Amino acid sequence: MSHLVEWQAADGLEALAAGAQQAAAAALEALRPEAAAMTVALVDEPTMQRVHHPHLDESASTDVLSFAHGEPDPETDLEYLGDVVICLAQAERQAEAGGHSVEDELALLAIHGTLHLLGFDHDTPDRRLTMWHQQAAILQSIGRHHRPEVE
Repeated sequence: MSHLVEWQAADGLEALAAGAQQAAAAALEALRPEAAAMTVALVDEPTMQRVHHPHLDESASTDVLSFAHGEPDPETDLEYLGDVVICLAQAERQAEAGGHSVEDELALLAIHGTLHLLGFDHDTPDRRLTMWHQQAAILQSIGRHHRPEVE
């Protein structure tokens, strides 16, 4: 099985984006037997605010958004699951507040967004528990710090 996870980030953020890409790929490997494609994008706060507002009717920034696609990618013929957009500034604040590295926070957010693309949600206590368990297991499998909650 071969998953394709592409990344987008501003110059100088390649290493951070590559780490988030690897975390998203680990989530796909753990939970999706069929090959698929997706994109992880690291963006600044103004960009996240612009993306967040029209889709969720909120003007504030947020840490991660997932945009499901579900159609075949014409270049690879793989199902294109969608895009995970991560706000780097919010990830940095959350890492500092949580006492762990930005790399660990980006891994968590990439996994969280990927799980949403795979149909997971945290809208009920049971679904939240299931999603958090999956996040923790994937983080552990890639040697990343686990924190029990992400909003």
